[in-house]
Amino acid sequence: MAALNKHDTENGTLNKPPMFTPEDFDTWKVRMEGFIRNQDFKLWKSVLEGPYIPTIAAAGAGGAAVPKDPSMYSDEDYKRMEVDSKALWLIQMSIPNSIIHAFKKCKSAKELWNSLQQMYEGSDDVKENKKDMLKQKFENLCHENNENMSSQYLRYVQLVDELTTAGDTTEEEVVVPKIKTKTVSKRKNHKSKQINTTVFVKPKQSTEHDKGTISSEENTTDSQNSKQNKYLSNPPVHNRKKGNGP
Repeated sequence: MAALNKHDTENGTLNKPPMFTPEDFDTWKVRMEGFIRNQDFKLWKSVLEGPYIPTIAAAGAGGAAVPKDPSMYSDEDYKRMEVDSKALWLIQMSIPNSIIHAFKKCKSAKELWNSLQQMYEGSDDVKENKKDMLKQKFENLCHENNENMSSQYLRYVQLVDELTTAGDTTEEEVVVPKIKTKTVSKRKNHKSKQINTTVFVKPKQSTEHDKGTISSEENTTDSQNSKQNKYLSNPPVHNRKKGNGP
């Protein structure tokens, strides 16, 4: 069997879960959820709701349910417990040896999943700090040197996704114009990048004062043109000294 390349190791394959990445826990969590659901939706239900515990009604009327003795497990009980066991195994398989030792005590998929979230997403205070950091990063988001629009858009989408995951509710309709404005503003500072900008100027309505000023300027211009034409058609005659010229 051919060795898996780095891409397959990080992203996972049809039969192999994505490798756990503590530095990008949110991305791993999305991929891992998709992988588990693709294997069997009952596996994901086990992660969310916890393991199935076979129970039996206690003796007596209205007796509360109590865990079954293992000797009383039915085939259906074993099938449901196998689902829980596989869900736990899938998550464990994605975690490297250097990390899995910290979670050996987790006995169910739900316990392990919640423990990972607590470790790598942090408490509510940590989440709020992360959200503030992402908001600041978004405020400073702008065009980078030698960056095409596709790369910039991917950075923008990733940042908005991280904000959404962190609990920010910024609407896309609000943030899209913002990044466009920042992009144009930044790119104007680089002479090597040419931007064609069309400016629409609303015609200014003339006031009575403006009309009077314009009329006065037109009369002045007409008077100057009339004097210039008269000067060219009848140039002045200079006095000449006697004996000079014809």
